[in-house]
Amino acid sequence: ILTPLVARSMVVMATSSKPSPLMRARELRRPPVSVTTGGEFEAAEWWEEQDTLLQEAWEEFGIGDEALRAWSDEGIALALRCAVRAARASPDEHLDAAARALWEEVAPGVYAAQLFTPDLVERLRRELDRLRDSGIPTRRPNGMNRYGLILSENCPLSAWISGLVDEYARPFAHALFNANVGRGDALEHYAFTVRYAAGEDRELAEHRDASVATLNVNLNREDEGYSGSELRFVDPDDVEVSHTVLFKPGMAVMHLGALRHQAMPIGEGVRTNLICWLTGRGGYVRFAPYSLNHRMHPKEYWAAQPSDVKAVHWDGADKAASSRTEKIVYVSDDRDDDLHVVDEGDLDIPDRRGESTLPLSADQARAAHETRGGHRWMTCVDVPLPGRRGSVSPSAQWQGQRGLRARRGPPFAATP
Repeated sequence: ILTPLVARSMVVMATSSKPSPLMRARELRRPPVSVTTGGEFEAAEWWEEQDTLLQEAWEEFGIGDEALRAWSDEGIALALRCAVRAARASPDEHLDAAARALWEEVAPGVYAAQLFTPDLVERLRRELDRLRDSGIPTRRPNGMNRYGLILSENCPLSAWISGLVDEYARPFAHALFNANVGRGDALEHYAFTVRYAAGEDRELAEHRDASVATLNVNLNREDEGYSGSELRFVDPDDVEVSHTVLFKPGMAVMHLGALRHQAMPIGEGVRTNLICWLTGRGGYVRFAPYSLNHRMHPKEYWAAQPSDVKAVHWDGADKAASSRTEKIVYVSDDRDDDLHVVDEGDLDIPDRRGESTLPLSADQARAAHETRGGHRWMTCVDVPLPGRRGSVSPSAQWQGQRGLRARRGPPFAATP
């Protein structure tokens, strides 16, 4: 007969002997990876079934390099780091132009700059090797590349990657492609690595990315040479013309996701790159360019905090654009997708059906920022007036549309 004390001891022993999430994840057998097109659906059900366990396993595994636990710009190339710090501290057209000038247009619509120092490349490579050797199954990065790691979502490097996107990838996407990347178009990101080598992925067919803009950074060490594997970009004005770009260690390339490109076959050696795709909410990708009066101002995309935008830019100056249009400042709520009127004009616009407020159209809604990272992000959108101004209620709101598709698993396209 067991005494209560012995019974409790047995329960404790049984509990302590239960495999941890990391141990259980290491016992999983990763589904084979084979296809080079349509691979985003490969073994999708298996990955969904194991999602919770893999998330817990990565949390248990944690980060190896404490310097990469949270974002720091110390590993960014000095010239670019100083230019970005200056632009964020005092955002204006001159400092924006100085930061953009560090990016060389190496092909039509393709910009290159030295982004990472050799020390940062080395630290990232050591951490990536540690993640790859963790024993935790890793999913293919996208539908075309088979070799690499997904760095968004559950990855221990995700916080550092988010900082890179917030301070460099997103602002430069707005600055370099101001006509094409507007408010809300680059709110989300999907980050991953790719690897090209003989016996693995040797090349990548011509394609477009599932992004509004792409940041592509080479992670080869300075003593890791390779041959071939250039990026080939199709000229946006003449499809019969192409341009090639060859990476150097730590060098970054930025281009619109819609620009067709491919990775040429690699010869000897291995090429490793870090990719960040920028999209709107839920993976939404906009292609149409913006008119001049709807493009973002440097004070918006360089602002140190999203909540600073109204104070430094809008400040009530963007009121009535015409007798038929009001520019109204909207803000997304921290807790949901509602967009509330916050302009001090207290505008309430009656629509043609006699309802109390006029909701934004789908196109206007996509131009409005939505919540990201707990910040309140403001934007100015044109709302056509069907008639005279009504008596106002500041509680007027529009229920924002959710993203067009959920961000689960690798997206539909690839990047070289």
